[in-house]
Amino acid sequence: MYEPLSLVGYDRVVKNPMDFARILSGILRGIYASEEDVYADIELIWGNCKAFNGPNHPLVLNNIPNCESVVSEIRKSRVIPTDDQIDIDVLRRSVMEKIERLQMFDPDSLQDLVEFIQREAPQAISTDEDGEFTLELEDETLGVKHLRKIEGFVKTRLERRHK
Repeated sequence: MYEPLSLVGYDRVVKNPMDFARILSGILRGIYASEEDVYADIELIWGNCKAFNGPNHPLVLNNIPNCESVVSEIRKSRVIPTDDQIDIDVLRRSVMEKIERLQMFDPDSLQDLVEFIQREAPQAISTDEDGEFTLELEDETLGVKHLRKIEGFVKTRLERRHK
């Protein structure tokens, strides 16, 4: 089991701690919207390492360039789809799965999600005569842009719950 180290002053220098155990857990729980989000968290680890240890520390000088090189090669070998290359049905299912996880793990965030969607994509929310909200993701009311925004919001809430 992962145990965080007690490094004096770390929390003062590093405002957004990240580690590979948290990244792996996030991948397994499906909180990352894309590969780029995973890479961003990996780069956050390196940035935190440089910030805490200093750019000339042996840990930074000896290890980070090798890690960056490996990730760079992985990135080159993978193609991250652009918005127009994305299968919108797959994205819709991904968003719905994340919303279901949010409902299970953090039901208090659902009202925040409704308010977010009302601001960003009001066409996706309908209200019945009892004032109950219905989220309409299954039809063509939302494009990739709106689905990504909703997915990002839900991902952020799941990450907060995860930390």
